[in-house]
Amino acid sequence: MTLLGPFDRPVALKLLNSEVLSATPPASVIVEWPEGQSTPAQPSTPADERRLDVARFLAQALLGDSGEVVPQLARLEAVVSESIVVWSPSMYTTSRRELVAAIFDHDDAVTSTSVEIVDEVISGPRVCLEWRITGVFNNAGFLNDDVLIEPSHSEIEAAGMLVCTFEDEYVSRICCPYDRIALLEQVLTPSANDLAQR
Repeated sequence: MTLLGPFDRPVALKLLNSEVLSATPPASVIVEWPEGQSTPAQPSTPADERRLDVARFLAQALLGDSGEVVPQLARLEAVVSESIVVWSPSMYTTSRRELVAAIFDHDDAVTSTSVEIVDEVISGPRVCLEWRITGVFNNAGFLNDDVLIEPSHSEIEAAGMLVCTFEDEYVSRICCPYDRIALLEQVLTPSANDLAQR
């Protein structure tokens, strides 16, 4: 889950409009859900159909298990621009190279993920997807870089939105807001097995 994670990623990150290094990404990016339908989007042109297909692929690739996207890196690199900006509460990158490095990092606390697209809207050069995922908290991670959280092997659920902005044929920006605190609460809640052993 490259874009989704309850734990900190110790990566030096660049601010959007400068070459200054920052220890943390912007705290928040406001993304408005476009006025649209409550049923899946119906592409009106071949370009809209392609954009919707690319956005669906990126949702599966970036929200699913990182190890499963590695074989599809050639397709991912073919649809994103060289200077793509990617933001989520747990990740911020400003180039294709940084995005690929984040995928290779395999920093997945939650694995065995299933991604469901709940709603889709095409609005000009933007495609917005509402998503839900389920997965299992299988790998340990660090909270605030110093507290080790052991895996509970319990099921985790999350929901959010993926917004892909296109320039020409390429995705130039991806924003993926979700409730990181709700995800962290699930990770920190002991599993039923843990409670039974106490």
